[in-house]
Amino acid sequence: MSIHIPHPEFISQLKNICLLSLDTLIAKYPEVVQPQRWPCYSIFWTGKQVYNHVINNTLITIPENHFLFIGPNQLHHFIDKKNKHAYLLIFNSIFYSRTEIENHQLENNPLFVNNDRYYIAENFIDKISVFKNAYFRYLQDPEELSLVNPVKRNIAHNIVERILLNGLEKNDTAIQEPIHAISEFKIATHFKKMALEKINDEKNVGYYADRLNITKRSLDKATEKVFGKTAKSLLIDILIEKSKTLLVNTDLSVKEICIELGFSQETNFSSFFKNYTQESPSDFRAKYF
Repeated sequence: MSIHIPHPEFISQLKNICLLSLDTLIAKYPEVVQPQRWPCYSIFWTGKQVYNHVINNTLITIPENHFLFIGPNQLHHFIDKKNKHAYLLIFNSIFYSRTEIENHQLENNPLFVNNDRYYIAENFIDKISVFKNAYFRYLQDPEELSLVNPVKRNIAHNIVERILLNGLEKNDTAIQEPIHAISEFKIATHFKKMALEKINDEKNVGYYADRLNITKRSLDKATEKVFGKTAKSLLIDILIEKSKTLLVNTDLSVKEICIELGFSQETNFSSFFKNYTQESPSDFRAKYF
């Protein structure tokens, strides 16, 4: 019979999100090598090295550059073995759930809801150094990505969401849900993943419906069921978030951002941005400099 060691105190005090290297985690909190149940969501990334982890008293092997998804109160523990490349991302619903719909999505995410199962997914970025350099700086804010900088918080949220979407896509045949639920969830998550990758060039809902081999009405039905919004509204949200990210985190001019996002003219981009944020791109950027 397993003895469950109380989880580290920092887990209970977690404000919203935390990223730790595996070596740091084990060095600071050696109790994590004993069976525990954490009241938060965890995503373990192996980096450049294969790693073994224990879920429900079963030893599992995670290939390099893969994610392991660990749900709240799922029995697990780490192996006391050095791995300078591996990282653990821990977050709670306070961080992820900006709306009631997002809270519902998180609480019912198939990657986390069944404590008797576990899911592993290959990273959507092949080059490990590119993934680490591009994303980690947004997840290591010393203030734990507080509301002081909502743009950075949204970027971190979008990174976590993209990892989850990737996990759902990679495990769509293994996840056991009612057939209609699988269909709607699969359509909606595949659409959003495609949109995140293609939005600069493709802003028409019809393009994505054609790629998914469904009607625009069926796509809207799926996105409204899963995300609470039409496909068009989701495209707008993604484009606005990308615009904000470029405005705050790059030195690109508004004209250069307009070109990067696929707008034909700077005035079109500025009108679009102001229509959905009530401020011009320049006024928005000025708040952060």
